[in-house]
Amino acid sequence: MFLATTALTEFWDAKRELLFLGTWCRPRARRSDWEGASGTTLPSPWKEPGAVARGGEDIAALHEALLAFLTGYLNEAHGAAHGERYWRIVLGPWLLGFTAAVVDHGLHLDRALAGRGGLETLLLDPRDRVTPLDTADFATRIVTDLFQLQLYSELLEARGVPGALRRGPAPAAAPPAPSRAKAAMRSALARAARAILGSERVFSDLYASPSQLLGLMRSVSLTPLGDLVASPPAPADPARRAGLAAFRSPAPYAAAAAALLPRHLPVLFLEGHAGFREEVLSRWPRLPRQLLTSVGWYSNETFKLLAAEATEAGAELVLSQHGGGYGLIEPMFSEAHERRVADRYLTWGWSDAHYPGAALVPLPSPKLLGGPPAARARTGRWLLISVSYPRYPYCWYFANAEAAHRFEDQIEVRARFLRAIGAGARESLRVRPHHADLGWDHRGFLAAEFPGLAFDEDPRPWTDRAGDFDLVVIDHPQTSMLDCFARDTPTFVFWEPALWTTRPEAAEVLDGLRRAGLVFDSPEAAARALPTALADPRSWWTRPEALAARAAFRERYARSSPDWLAQWTRALDAPRVSP
Repeated sequence: MFLATTALTEFWDAKRELLFLGTWCRPRARRSDWEGASGTTLPSPWKEPGAVARGGEDIAALHEALLAFLTGYLNEAHGAAHGERYWRIVLGPWLLGFTAAVVDHGLHLDRALAGRGGLETLLLDPRDRVTPLDTADFATRIVTDLFQLQLYSELLEARGVPGALRRGPAPAAAPPAPSRAKAAMRSALARAARAILGSERVFSDLYASPSQLLGLMRSVSLTPLGDLVASPPAPADPARRAGLAAFRSPAPYAAAAAALLPRHLPVLFLEGHAGFREEVLSRWPRLPRQLLTSVGWYSNETFKLLAAEATEAGAELVLSQHGGGYGLIEPMFSEAHERRVADRYLTWGWSDAHYPGAALVPLPSPKLLGGPPAARARTGRWLLISVSYPRYPYCWYFANAEAAHRFEDQIEVRARFLRAIGAGARESLRVRPHHADLGWDHRGFLAAEFPGLAFDEDPRPWTDRAGDFDLVVIDHPQTSMLDCFARDTPTFVFWEPALWTTRPEAAEVLDGLRRAGLVFDSPEAAARALPTALADPRSWWTRPEALAARAAFRERYARSSPDWLAQWTRALDAPRVSP
């Protein structure tokens, strides 16, 4: 039997019976490539009872073991003595993705190889294998078939599975380089702000509008980071990397991690670190005493390096929640990481210490600030907002819900809703698929089953046009739900609890929304409620029970307030507290 690991059909032997490692091998968008192939798809090991909980524990154990090993390895390589928190800030986001991929791929290969002797495959030629430059480069590559083929090739080689080598397809064209003029302007503005405001308090990648950011800059003397140092494209040095294979740990799949580590540790953290650090510190000779970000912890390498250096010198790192699901969904690997690296964590209202680490500070979110839609005549249209995840499960840190590794089930939930509402209701519907298709062919999938279905083609953010629709329906419990509730947009939400596990701490508030007919646990129940909501959306939305349930939810998970700036100022000026 031949093992097909990815959707790259040139690495299949279609003349033989195929075992497809997962549903990602046969993407709908490329159906013509694989329709004639004969084979079976391995059932997802993540659907086995208890697999998600065990997998989360395995990922966490491997993550911590690797972090401890890399702290020592990189300190020795750079002649440094940085603490574990320093490297957690610098490496952590990449490590989240790497360890999740190692555990997921190991689990799939365990199931594929169990009891199947003589399994063969084709492997990517080592000449076409790459080492990521930095976190962003890793994130860009890991959702692609070619990089996934590289991972599976290296893991199969480590297990001794036979496979002939084959050269890979030509790499896709590189994205256009960022505008140098814009970068120069940002740098000039940042230097001017430092000259006026000083450099003691720095922000970057903060979820707020330009006017809101200006208000913060005036109120608490926050300086924009501005200057971004490019990751140096140094070549990977095999001699400096050889010792990475010495990683040992009782954590599950540690041997697989050791086999991958010499090639997959991003260049920036080893070969490029010294020069990068020197360049960042030359621009910030006086380290800030407070740093604030929403998403700079993720792939902004300049911010992360500055934050790591500054916190080691006693500075405070403040992170602000940047999306829905935080405080609500379990597991939430990104939230766990953010709380581990931060001193203070600004939430959109919730204060449940579900993960250890930073002190929680509930505050109104400037991102969610916005008045109700302007009064206007009924439009006769309603909007369905959907979500998208990568085809390869657990391939990045946002594997924060079971839907991430059962996304075919999530797609079917959406289809079940559209079937249940009937053709009449679909005539006034506009569907807005997520902007990142990620190989699912969302539009093609829907258009094939529901001819004539209309899509929302407007390039503007839907939040700027919520008044264009009488009602918004959402099929997942993330940021879109919070946006609508905070902006007083008539909305109801449905999701399958098996795909989106919510925390016990959220049960009371969510049950209130269920009783008010604003949240449903199945697409069929949501479809039955649709006619009543569409008949008079504003009256339906302002029923006393709906008002009370929405107020409780907003206070806990989508807080907003006109005096958000005063509250943020007091919070940022407050003395540091121990978590």
